[in-house]
Amino acid sequence: MLRTLLVFLLATAASASTDGIRCRGRVTGPSNLPLSGVHVYLEDEARFTDPAAFETETDEKGNFTLSATTAPKDKEALLIADADGYKSAQLSVPVHLDNIVEIHLVPATSSGDSIIVLK
Repeated sequence: MLRTLLVFLLATAASASTDGIRCRGRVTGPSNLPLSGVHVYLEDEARFTDPAAFETETDEKGNFTLSATTAPKDKEALLIADADGYKSAQLSVPVHLDNIVEIHLVPATSSGDSIIVLK
């Protein structure tokens, strides 16, 4: 009985760890300096019912973490980084993974594009 209960608890914990999406990384701007206050979010219908899990802002070092326990309905979610005066960047990231990204935003007046790289 105890062994059955242990197997059940381990299976439940394993399945729970695959629910949701986690994405973390760093946002930089010109000269690769960190950007604080950048709005980073996962575009998904659940964002409107649980915004704290699907959107955040970067800290003073440009770092951010998103951890949504409600899995987006698709196998991928669109990660978007947006800040005043900069071109936004977006990338589809896999659901059910610990995604680590580097985001580089360029000024809105730049001829280049902002990018997100999945590590």
